[in-house]
Amino acid sequence: MRTGPAERAGNGERVTAALTRAALANHLRAVIDRFAIGLVVDVGAHHGEYAKLMRGLGYGGQIISYEPVASAFEELERASADDDGWSIHHMALGESDGDVEIRVSGSTNFSSSRTLNARGEALFPRARAVGTETVKARRLDGILNQHAAAGTDSPMLLKIDTQGSDLEVLEGASGVLDRVAAVQVEVPFQPIYDGVAGFPETLRALAGLGFGLSGVFPVSADEGLRLIEVDCVAVRLDAPP
Repeated sequence: MRTGPAERAGNGERVTAALTRAALANHLRAVIDRFAIGLVVDVGAHHGEYAKLMRGLGYGGQIISYEPVASAFEELERASADDDGWSIHHMALGESDGDVEIRVSGSTNFSSSRTLNARGEALFPRARAVGTETVKARRLDGILNQHAAAGTDSPMLLKIDTQGSDLEVLEGASGVLDRVAAVQVEVPFQPIYDGVAGFPETLRALAGLGFGLSGVFPVSADEGLRLIEVDCVAVRLDAPP
């Protein structure tokens, strides 16, 4: 979850946003405690909302944030300036190394390498692209050891919010997934970008990687209170009871 309710469509989120944020926060606090999380990797950091949530929960370990959009990264720099345990990197993550074109939306929290579809344009007018940026993309398993503090081998929480490419980021993390105790991804019930994995496909992918669903938290809903997107938290299936 990146943004406040004013950025989203429909009264559904405005009604439930505060309750959702509290429920997600409580759940993440339990995950941090249960799995002794010592590293948070924040992919699609935007302005640093997730890292600030972690700090608000009392998490004092290392945070590594990745954000590809230049204007959002400037805000991220300001947000992280006084936190020595929070490192930030101006790049995208994905399933391969190279360059990627980001469609920068009028409201930057919707910026994506995916194309906004007709439903997305109708639900979120400010999600329409106003420009593009070409940024470098890297696999997480190729850079994590460079960016993590020396000797960091604590269980990891991997949060991914890329506006449509979350499963590709997971593929690019395959070499370090044994270090990941919990994953948080954003999943659409009403996809607003072309070619995006839906809820059943995402659950199958997570299960195939060894993760089971732990919590589901609404991100946005339409005027009819139908879910548009949710945040899913999944934890390792092989964790002891």
